[in-house]
Amino acid sequence: MTLKPPSFFFPIRDEARETWDDLEAKPKLAGPWHQLFMQVKSPQHVLSELLQNADDAGATWADVSIVDNTFLFVHNGEDFNAQTFSSLCSFGYSNKRTLHTIGFRGIGFKSVFSLGPEVQIITPTMNFAFHEGRFTEPVWKEGCGSGGETIIKVRIKDPAKQNALENDLKRWQQSSISLLFFNHIKRLSIQNEQILREDLEEGPISCSRWIRLNDRQVLLVSSHHEQFPPECIEEIKKERGMEHIKDDLPPCSVQIVLGPGSQSFLYTVLPTEVRPPIPFSCNAPFITDPARIKIKDLSSSPTNTWLLKRIGQLAANTLIEWIGNTSLELIDRAGAYAMLPEQISSDGSIEKECGVQIINTMKKIFEDKETCVLCNDGTITSNGSAIALPCAVLDTWGDTVALGTFAPEKTNIVARMIDAESKRRMESWGFIESRLGNVFVTNVWQKSTQPPCPQPIENLLYFWSFLSAHSNDYPMRYYAADLPIMPVAKKQRLLPASIVVSAGNIDTRLAEEEWSFLMQSADIIDPQWLKIISQASMIKDGQNEGVEEAEQKRILDSARLYGILTLKSREGLDHVIHNVASNIFARENPGPDGITIAHITAKGSLRVDNEFRYLCRDGIWRETDKMLIAPEIPSLDDLFPAQWILEHVISDEYYNKCPNQDISTWRSWVRNHGKSRVYCFPIPQEIEVPIDGIGNVEQEIMLRGGIPPDRYLYSGEKFFLYDFDWDAAIWDHWNSHANLNPEFWLEVGRWIVFWYNEKWNKCSTAEVMQLARTLAHSMEHGALCSGWIMKISGLRCLLDTYGSPAVPAELMYTTPDTAPLNSVERFIHKDLDKQEYAEVLDLLGVRGEPKGIGPLLDRLQAISRAEKPPITDLGKLYECIERALVRMSPEEAIEARDRFIQFRLIYTEDGTWEYSHHVYLDNPEQIPGVNNIHHEFLNLKLWERLNVTPRPTYEMVLDWVLEIPVGHKLSEEEKKRVRGIIRRDPQAVWSRSDAWLDLSGRWQDKKSLRWGMARNPAPALFDSFRQKTADFSMVQSDLAAFHEYTGLSPLEEIMEERMIDVENDTAIPDAQWLVVLGSVLMCLKDPGTRSAPQENTSPYIHDRALAARMKVCVLKQVKRMKVAPYINSERAGSERDCSVLWLDDVLYVKGYPAQHIHELKKTLVSCFNVPSARAAIEDCIYREPSWIHDYALHNLDLMEDELPDEPDEKVSESVQQTGAEQVLQEDEVKLSPADGPAEAYPGSDDVSHDGHHDDHEAEKEKKSSHPRKDHLGDAFRAIMHDKGYFFDGKRYVHSNGNLVIETEQGSSFDWNEFDDNGQIISLYWVGRGSMREGFDIPSEVWNYQIQDNMEIYLLLVEKEVKVQRYPLSVLKHMAEDGQVEVFPYALKVRMVG
Repeated sequence: MTLKPPSFFFPIRDEARETWDDLEAKPKLAGPWHQLFMQVKSPQHVLSELLQNADDAGATWADVSIVDNTFLFVHNGEDFNAQTFSSLCSFGYSNKRTLHTIGFRGIGFKSVFSLGPEVQIITPTMNFAFHEGRFTEPVWKEGCGSGGETIIKVRIKDPAKQNALENDLKRWQQSSISLLFFNHIKRLSIQNEQILREDLEEGPISCSRWIRLNDRQVLLVSSHHEQFPPECIEEIKKERGMEHIKDDLPPCSVQIVLGPGSQSFLYTVLPTEVRPPIPFSCNAPFITDPARIKIKDLSSSPTNTWLLKRIGQLAANTLIEWIGNTSLELIDRAGAYAMLPEQISSDGSIEKECGVQIINTMKKIFEDKETCVLCNDGTITSNGSAIALPCAVLDTWGDTVALGTFAPEKTNIVARMIDAESKRRMESWGFIESRLGNVFVTNVWQKSTQPPCPQPIENLLYFWSFLSAHSNDYPMRYYAADLPIMPVAKKQRLLPASIVVSAGNIDTRLAEEEWSFLMQSADIIDPQWLKIISQASMIKDGQNEGVEEAEQKRILDSARLYGILTLKSREGLDHVIHNVASNIFARENPGPDGITIAHITAKGSLRVDNEFRYLCRDGIWRETDKMLIAPEIPSLDDLFPAQWILEHVISDEYYNKCPNQDISTWRSWVRNHGKSRVYCFPIPQEIEVPIDGIGNVEQEIMLRGGIPPDRYLYSGEKFFLYDFDWDAAIWDHWNSHANLNPEFWLEVGRWIVFWYNEKWNKCSTAEVMQLARTLAHSMEHGALCSGWIMKISGLRCLLDTYGSPAVPAELMYTTPDTAPLNSVERFIHKDLDKQEYAEVLDLLGVRGEPKGIGPLLDRLQAISRAEKPPITDLGKLYECIERALVRMSPEEAIEARDRFIQFRLIYTEDGTWEYSHHVYLDNPEQIPGVNNIHHEFLNLKLWERLNVTPRPTYEMVLDWVLEIPVGHKLSEEEKKRVRGIIRRDPQAVWSRSDAWLDLSGRWQDKKSLRWGMARNPAPALFDSFRQKTADFSMVQSDLAAFHEYTGLSPLEEIMEERMIDVENDTAIPDAQWLVVLGSVLMCLKDPGTRSAPQENTSPYIHDRALAARMKVCVLKQVKRMKVAPYINSERAGSERDCSVLWLDDVLYVKGYPAQHIHELKKTLVSCFNVPSARAAIEDCIYREPSWIHDYALHNLDLMEDELPDEPDEKVSESVQQTGAEQVLQEDEVKLSPADGPAEAYPGSDDVSHDGHHDDHEAEKEKKSSHPRKDHLGDAFRAIMHDKGYFFDGKRYVHSNGNLVIETEQGSSFDWNEFDDNGQIISLYWVGRGSMREGFDIPSEVWNYQIQDNMEIYLLLVEKEVKVQRYPLSVLKHMAEDGQVEVFPYALKVRMVG
């Protein structure tokens, strides 16, 4: 049925319309309306405002939902009448008189317009709407009424607004406290989810009630109604626009809501967004802002301030009345403290301001009341007189014993039912003192409280279970064993676990009698307690019948704690011994027990405490701070005064009464000062020396290595020197002994070093302080050397490596930096040269670092003179230099680098020494003339610091050649390098350089060169010719073309050697081998022809001609002959001894075949060109004719029609016999048994190399010869003199430049012979025996592989009378021919027949 508007509708509508007409005509008047309207349009307040209106209408239920983007609000309140409809159509003033309403401004309903522009309302009698443009002017809607309910509908246009509304609905679903403040609404349905309010029983105080909101129970406490003060009424009327109304406002009530887990808000029936930091919510008619988000600031609102104070009064009185309600159970009374807020201070926010106002009001009431503490016995006591203790403590000892034990200063115990958080807040308010949880444990540990053993002892399970929960907290985590919690047999009080021992905790290091000794004074764990906690193993195994679950947990916790305590069994022994020792040394005379406890402490390897005393030799027991000494030094009685020994050295009874099996343990322990607190050598003691005057104190500071301060803080001139030194009596004793025996200081120094430990650290420096009026003040003077160090460091108190006394500063000790200087510097004796003594050696002045890098470089320079340095030591030295360079200043580093540039200090891969700018790390391109650093040192960073070039290029080495000054005399190393570079590319060097290497070793101007020579070694030319001859020995291919390229003639073509002098040129009649060999070589066949080639240029024609010359050649043996080179008929060089010379048809040889066979081979081979001919000469010299004939048939390609006949057998035998005799002719020198070797040897009167007779030559040879005790050294010297060598003190030197040098120890040979180019040409082995009787020879000598251009000579000394020399190559040929027999099992050599 269609409704008709009630009679009051149109008048109210028309009034609203007129108002809007006026407002629209006067925009300035309408502006505030619209502005206020916009402030209340918030989706977050829609439901709150509509619920308030419904409650005002007497609704008992309300239903809220959003369906198809339409908001629906339905309630069962009364329908509109003229008054309520008029109020709805107004804006700014409400007719509502109850201040617990939203109607302060009559604008709450208008918040609905935040959802949409039109709001429709349907009641049983009305159907109308409001539009946003004129939000107070109703518009009638045609249609039916409701079935009895009031329905409000809004079509939501904005999804964001709908989302905000949905969030607000969810907030109501989760917390609907506002429902408590409505007068009528009991049920609220939000999106089909019900919120029910059910009033329960009366609360714990008057005007309170327990109410259930769904499944949540809260306490609502209301105050009595009270009239507003005048200033509040004035403010309220002004806020409501009621200034013209004379009526008073009705009285009001405030309410608090206490509920578990709820957030605290301020409510004005509806929630604001103010959340004060208090544990309860508050409802009061606060003056809010238009949007109902905040309340009005307290500084400008006396109403809000008054209401908050009323809430504080209500809260405080509620708590006091609640705890005093004896009709309640104690646990219910304890719940009152949930009302107690945290103490806070204001930060200017409205939340904190509200909280402070409430808390301050509560505080004033509590201060006036003074009794706010509920005790465990149900009484109420005054603030500060009660204490809160852990429940486990109360369960263990009961209230009375617990209070008397742990808080005797208090009179009551706080009710245990009060939760821990409330107790914490009570303590912050000053109501009580709280010792809960770990605070209680800490308090017991700090106060060393010793509680009684609880009765029955099973109650201790409560306390141990409580402690177990805190076992990981401080102090339990570290000091559990120190807490008095362990029950002890026959003791009334609990003791710390650290001083008790159980039967299962006996330390096996001690013997049974030692344990019996300790047990006389020790404390043992109560066996009954061990039995109780042993049930834990049964519980773990499931054997727990009859034991409650809670008790099972307590037993397991206690067993766990016991396990933690017994893990400290070693500390337990420590404390047991200390306890027993304390009892023993409390006696005036500890007697034998004092020595026994010392032995037990040593056996347990424990540290003694301050109460420990030792028996000294004078029979007095002294504390450990008296500088007590253990007699561990053998010479102790000599080192110190007799009276001092009696007073400071512990009694010998400690050693005499110690069991033999424990004496080593005792000595090890007593030497450890950290445990025994006994010294083995007295450490210097602190002394105080007054000094008057600034001049004196500055002199003392400088004397001790310090720097006087620039200024003094005080004007006084009194100072104190705090020094460390030994007593004057000890120094007097030492000086008196040292006067008799200066080496006495070695004993003192040795024991100081040996017994130095960390306790001496504080004794190493002194300090000067300036005295002011009453106190002495520190000064800035740097480190000062203490007195004992100054004295000891100036004495010869340490031994060097050779056992000689030395002042410490003269010595070094071994470190990685000093080790390379071991053979250069003076080092401390090996017994004290240990890393463990480094600290005290440093203090005494023994050096652990070189004095700069100079000694290291000097050492390196010394090593660089060795041909084969020790690689390992050299590497360590390089590493030391590398570390030293890192520590050096840039200037010092440059100076060090210059040393490597100026001297050859870098060892190379080929065994030579080189400058830093002439070596490289790698030579991947194999460039000649390049020296690489030895591979053992390649990884050092030193080379980078020395600017060594990593890799060379040929241009680098060629540039080096081009930089050589013209006319410069090259060293051997330079010549070797230049030859290698030239060999790589001779034409490049010749074309780019203005000079070339001549035969004299100079870098000669090319314009001065006339010839070139490739022969190596070159003949001994005069220097004028050598400087005109280029050295072409490095040109390896097409020498003729290179001669043509350079324009220099080959010197070999114009130079000849002429005989200068000859002696005893006797023809050798039986040189049949020469005839046969010549005949054979004349038959050489050219492989390119069937017969002998006709071209004169063929090498075969040349060699056949030489062979014909050889066949008719006469072999002459001379004793001596000299030759000299000639160029263009001008003598070009000095004469020289010659072993072989083929001149025309005569072949001159010097000496016997054994002397010249090597040179003979070389001479003849050099004349021939055909390789087979050269090989035949090598193999056939001095062979028998038949052997040569057989050799030719098997090894040479001969022309068949010209083969020589086989030699006659008889002739062969004659020749063989003659050859054998020649070979066996001895190069013999007689030895004189009586005279010195210098007078007896031929040639001993020769002049020295400088042309003058050396009068000391013989003496030098006697002192410096080969180190043999027999005639072997003399024999070698005789041979050398016979060969024209003289001895210069280190080696044998020949006028032609050859050298003979003794080999290093371990070599198979005794001497090496070098030519003037440094190449080895001969090796010498010296032994005893003769060819006829035989001699023993090492296998490595006999089997040595003889290299080209080298010979091995055996020197045999026969019966100490004469010495014979044999070439090894000849002996081997003779062994092949059967003329010499070799016994391989002993390597014995002997002539056959």
